Parts: sequence; C-alpha cells; structure tokens
Amino acid sequence: MADPEAPPLAAPLSPEEMWRQAVQSQRGFQSSPSSAADAIRQRPATIPPGAAAGDKGPKVGKGFETFAGVQVLDKDGRRAAFGADFFGGGGLDEHAEARIVRGLEKNGPAAVQHGRMIVVVETDCCPSCEARLTAYAQRKGLREIEIHVPERESLREAGKMVTPKTASTTSLMDTGKPTTVRKLRSISVPPPVALAKLDAFRITLLNQVNFYSSEHQAERQLATDSFVGYVTNRLFNPDIPEMMIWNNAYARLTAVERELRHENVKGAFKELVLARLQYLRALRQYLTWKDGIEGAGTAMITAICAVAAVLILGAFALAADAIGTALTGLLATEQATATAAASARVAASLAQFDAAIASTAAGGETVGLRIAQIEVETAVDEYVEIIMSR
Repeated sequence: MADPEAPPLAAPLSPEEMWRQAVQSQRGFQSSPSSAADAIRQRPATIPPGAAAGDKGPKVGKGFETFAGVQVLDKDGRRAAFGADFFGGGGLDEHAEARIVRGLEKNGPAAVQHGRMIVVVETDCCPSCEARLTAYAQRKGLREIEIHVPERESLREAGKMVTPKTASTTSLMDTGKPTTVRKLRSISVPPPVALAKLDAFRITLLNQVNFYSSEHQAERQLATDSFVGYVTNRLFNPDIPEMMIWNNAYARLTAVERELRHENVKGAFKELVLARLQYLRALRQYLTWKDGIEGAGTAMITAICAVAAVLILGAFALAADAIGTALTGLLATEQATATAAASARVAASLAQFDAAIASTAAGGETVGLRIAQIEVETAVDEYVEIIMSR
C-alpha cells in the first residue's frame, strides 16, 4: 500500500494517471499525424477545413506507433523510478519498452528489493519486450510486473471491447464512450539465478561442516570417554580442539542464509566466501590433531577441492553478466575491464589462502595465513562493489 505521506516525487501514479499523463498525452503531442485533419496539432488554435460542431474528430497518430509508461515501486509502494517513451519505427531495440528499460538502467536505482513494476502500454508487450522487462526486474530485485492497457467499448457492438491500440488512437475523439485502463495480466518475476547457485553452494558447504564437526564430536567422545582413548590421546596427540572452532563457519553460513532470504546477492556472496574461509580454518585445526601434520596437509587439499572457490565466483558472475548485458559502449567496456581485474584479484587471493592453509604445519594462527585472509576480504569487497555499483 502506498505511503500517503510520501514526498511528491515518491508518490505513486495510478495506472489511470500513467495513461493520461505519460501515454495518451504523449501520443497527442509526439505521434505523427494520422490524417490531414490531424495536422491541426502542428497549427495550434486552427480549426480544420470542413469541421463542424459535434464532429467526433480524427484518430491520433499512426497505428504502428506505440506509447508506453513504466513505473517502478518499492516494497512500500513508493515510486522509485519512472520512464516513458514510444516506438516510431525500427527494430526490437526501438520498441517503447526497450527504450524505457535502457533509460531506467542508466538513471534508475541500483536495486528495489521486493518491489514491483507497473507498465501502461497501448498494446500487450511483445515477447522481446517482456523478456527485457523481466530481466530488468530480476536484476533490480522486483517481484511482479503488471501490464495495463487502455480499454473502450465498441461503438457498433454493445459489450464488445475494441483493441487496446484502437482505444488509444481514438481516445481523444468524441465517441461518447469513455476510455479506461484495465489490468491485462501480471508476470511473476523469478529470483536471480545467482541466488539459486549460491544457495546450492551454501548447502554443499553446510554439509561439509556438518560432516566434519560431527566426526570431530565423535572423536572427542572416543578420546575422552574411554580409558584407552584418553591415554592414547594424552601420550601421542596434542590437546583435542574445542568444538567451538566450528562456530564461526556456522555463523557465516547462517548469515548467508539470511542474505539469500532477503535476495541480497552481494551480501550472500561475501558471507559465503567468508564462511568457506572459516570452515577451512576449523577443518585444518581438527585434521592436524586427527591425522597429524602430514596427513592434515593431504586431507586439506581434498577438502579445498570439494568446496572449490571457483564455484562461488561462478555463481556471483551471473550477477555480473546480468548487469553487463544492460550496459553499452564505453561504460560496458570499462565495467568489463574493472570486473575482470577484480575477479582475477579475488581468484588469486583465494588461491593464496588455500595454499597457505594447506601447507601450514601447525594448527594455530600464522602471519602468512592472516595476511592471506585479509587479502581475500579486501579483494571480495572491491569485487562486489564493482559488480553491484551498476
């Protein structure tokens, strides 16, 4: 529901207001003349030859011309963006909706989580335009698209409605039948594919943490509850790591789940990378105690491959690809260059961390490992800011 106290620029327009202010009025002033009589628009305060009182007046514009308005609302019903344009000829890129989407990408908000889009157009969206609108909505976090069209009853057949385009081109005529706006259909916008990919990796990582922490718990019980286990452990192994070593990994995975629930790709990616780091840290401590230094190193290499960081990068790259498709020209080139450089830095920092944690002899903290983790965190921050900035 819209906020009645919203500032004027944030107050939403109803579909009827969008029709009058952004579609019908623009057809009246921007479309090409539909007939000689329609050229009156080019000569203000001029009456067409032969005009008489009571005439209905001419249609406005050509039939192929299509005008549209698009409004983006946030989850509270406030207007976050608005665009209007028209199709006057050309290919799919010149359709009104396609032109509007390009304008919104350039000047609109970076994200409108759980918002919706209202489209008022003179005829239902073509498949190409629907795909563009859906892709834009998906990138911005919108959950629904409403398509509205003009409507008028036929002058010849009572109860029958003319086509939306006819209703629009004749809407300025004195037909005796009002032109209204009706909701044609709604489109449910699926969540970004990147979210599903990140969630799949979260589940994989969670399973790994559950497996090794459960094994850790069992080993602790065996080492402390039986006399033989206790003596063996005290004679041949260092102190058993506390179960709390897994807490940071679980906390980060909980944070990942929270960010995914809020459909925050940026936050989910960052927390997932950090969850992986904390998991490997805990696993290294546990395996060093369980298998010894040499055995732990071999096992860590296997564990690192099982939760390869490239899978996280691949999932988040979907968000980068989606954003990149909306950019053109120099901006797209600069964005692609910056993205590639930042992605390479993340990959290199993760490889450095993996190598450090696999080769470190002791289970405790080392300077090299800490430096490697800081580099990962810095690289990830830089990467997400570049990707999600546009």
